[in-house]
Amino acid sequence: SSDLSGSRLINRIRRQELPRGGVPILAVTAFDSQARRIELFNLGVDDYVTKPVFPDELRARIFNLVSRKRATERNRDLLAATELGVTVIDEDGFILSMDANARRMFCIQGAVEAVNFGNLLVSDAGEGGSSDSLRWLIGEQGVQRLHFEGLHRDGQLFPLELSSLEIDPANGGRRFALLTRDMSQEQALADQLSRVRESAERLGRMKAEFLANMSHEIRTPLNAIIGMSYLLKRDALANDQRECVEHIESSGLHLLGLVDDILDFSKIESGKLELEAVSLSVREILGNVADMIGQRAAAKEIAVHVDANALPAQLCGDPTRLTQALINYASNAVKFSERGTITLRASATEQGKSHFMLRFEVLDTGIGIEQKNLDLLFDSFQQADGSSTRRFGGAGLGLAITRELARLMGGDVGVRSEPGRGSNFWFTARLARAAEPVPDSGTASSALTIAEQFSGEPVLLVEDDPVNRHVALTLLAKTGLAVDLADDGLAALKAVREKAYSLILMDIQMPHMDGLQATRIVRRLPGYAAVPIVAVTANAFESDRQRCFEVGMNDFIPKPINPGLLYSVLLRWLSENRKTLALSASSEVNDA
Repeated sequence: SSDLSGSRLINRIRRQELPRGGVPILAVTAFDSQARRIELFNLGVDDYVTKPVFPDELRARIFNLVSRKRATERNRDLLAATELGVTVIDEDGFILSMDANARRMFCIQGAVEAVNFGNLLVSDAGEGGSSDSLRWLIGEQGVQRLHFEGLHRDGQLFPLELSSLEIDPANGGRRFALLTRDMSQEQALADQLSRVRESAERLGRMKAEFLANMSHEIRTPLNAIIGMSYLLKRDALANDQRECVEHIESSGLHLLGLVDDILDFSKIESGKLELEAVSLSVREILGNVADMIGQRAAAKEIAVHVDANALPAQLCGDPTRLTQALINYASNAVKFSERGTITLRASATEQGKSHFMLRFEVLDTGIGIEQKNLDLLFDSFQQADGSSTRRFGGAGLGLAITRELARLMGGDVGVRSEPGRGSNFWFTARLARAAEPVPDSGTASSALTIAEQFSGEPVLLVEDDPVNRHVALTLLAKTGLAVDLADDGLAALKAVREKAYSLILMDIQMPHMDGLQATRIVRRLPGYAAVPIVAVTANAFESDRQRCFEVGMNDFIPKPINPGLLYSVLLRWLSENRKTLALSASSEVNDA
C-alpha cells in the first residue's frame, strides 16, 4: 500500500548519516488519530498535515520546517567554525552519528554505527577505565567536562577535552551530544612554556647560587669586623676610640642587614621563599619586636607601646616572617622619629571558620612623609628622599620586602602619613586558626590524642601520586583512623556515594577530575554539605588556598606535609564534625 511504502521511505531516510538523515519530513495523511500521530512521530517525521490539505496551512508548516532546518544548519556551521567535534551517542555509549569535525579529529571514515565511543578514548585507569569515566560523564546532570587522551585510527594519541549534554530522546532511548576538542595545540604551547619556565628556573638557580656564594664571601670578613669590634669595646678605650669602634660595628651590622635583605628579595623575586605554618602567639611576636627596638628607642627618649587585645592566644603562620615585616616598619619608625611614641598594634579585620585576617600597624610620631612620595615607598630600591643630601641611609629594600611578605601571607600593605605629625604603616596577613594548644604537646602526642578520641573514624584520602600516598598513609597510621584510598576525583565520588566519611583529605591536581571539581560535586551529595574537606596540595600560593575555600573546602595543608600541622588540622575538624553530627541528632530528636 502507499502508506507502507511511505513508512519505508521515512525509515530509509532517517537511517542515513547527517545531514541527509536529518532532512525535514512533512507527512500528508488522511488518517488523523492519536495512534496515527504517535506512529508518524516514532517513524521520525517532523510535522504532518491531514487531508484534505488546505494551502495556507501547508505553506505555514513548510515555512516552519524550512526555518528550523536553516537554524540547525547555522548552528552546525558555527560548530564547524569552532573546530569542535559533535558526536551523538546512546545511553550505552554507542555512536549514533558523528559530524565532519569529529571524524577528522579521530581519523574516521565510513560507517560508525555499532562503534562504542569509549573505544576511542584512553584512560590512566587501565582497561575499562574509559568506559567507566564515559558512563559517569553522561550520567551526571547538566554540562560536565573531563580530559582524556583520544585515539586516532592510526594508533596515535592526542589530548582531548570532552563535554557531555543530554539531548532530546529518539525511538524511546536517551541520547547525548559529546563535544570534543583537540587540545594538541594547547598542549604544545604548555610544553613550550614548561621549557621556558625550566630555562628561567635554571637561570634563577644560577643567580641564587651566585648570591649564596657572594653572601658567604661577604659574611666571612663581616664576621671578623663585627666580632673584633665587640672585643675592642670590652677594652678600656679613649672616648674617640670607642666612638670609632662603635661606628665600625654599626656599619658592619648595617652591611650584614643589607646582605640579608638582598638574599630575601632574591628569594621572593624567584618565588623560592617558603612560609612556615606553625603555632604562634601574635602578642608574643609584638612583644619581641618591642624589645628589639627598645634600646634604640630609649636612647632617643621614645616610648614603645604594644596593643594586641581581643586576639586568640594561638594562631598558625610564619612567626619569623611576621617578625621580619614588623621589624622593617618598627626600625624605620625609630630611625625617622626624634621623640614621642611608637605603637605596635594588631587587630582582627576578618574572622572565618578556619582563619583570621589580621591587620598589623606601626604608628609613630616622627617626621612624616609628603603625599607625593607615598606611592613609591614600597617599590624596590626607593626612598621618600632620594636626593644626594638625604639625612637617613638605607637601600630601600625593607618596605619592598614587607610588601612581598604580606602578599605571600594573603594580605597587602599601606601607609598613612602627614609631614611633621608621624606615620601609620600597616600590613595584613591571613593566619589559620590553630588547634587548642596542649601543654608540651608534640606531633607524637597529637597523633595519640586523635587515636584516643577518634580511633576507627572513616577518613578518605584522595591522592594520585603513589609516593605521596605512602607518606600520608604512614603519618595517618599513627592516628588509628580507618583510611580509605581514592586515586582521583572520579574514584572519590564513587567512594563517598558508597560510604559515609567523617573527613576527606583531598589532593588538588589529579587526572580525569581535579580536587576542586570533585569537591563541588561532593558538596551537593546528601549528607556531605558539612563534612570537613581538607586540601592537601603542593599548590601552596594564597590564590590556590583561596580557590579551595571558594569551592567549599574547610582547610588547607601544603606539601611537603608538616606532621604537626596535619595532626592539628585533623584533630580540629574531626572535633568540629562530631559537634555538627551531635547538633543535627539533637535537632532531629526535638523535631520528633
